[in-house]
Amino acid sequence: MKIFVFSKGTEIYAPQRILEEGKRKGHEINNLFYKDLSIKIGPGNVDVLYQGRKLEIPDAVVLRVSGMGLAGPLFVYQRVALIDYL
Repeated sequence: MKIFVFSKGTEIYAPQRILEEGKRKGHEINNLFYKDLSIKIGPGNVDVLYQGRKLEIPDAVVLRVSGMGLAGPLFVYQRVALIDYL
């Protein structure tokens, strides 16, 4: 199973543990960072880009929010667009 874990960064305990357990169970699991997302909005469609490339749709997604470090309007737009896209 391909799983994406969206988080603030690797230094946070919970996302790191999710990755460790997912790999232990044999899943293809990646930690993706909200700061590397960009949203491309066009007539009738929304594309989510990760590090400039169109984000593929995985089998499962874990959306982590950690502390106040990701508070603010940009984070809200990214998360809403990501949920709509997936």
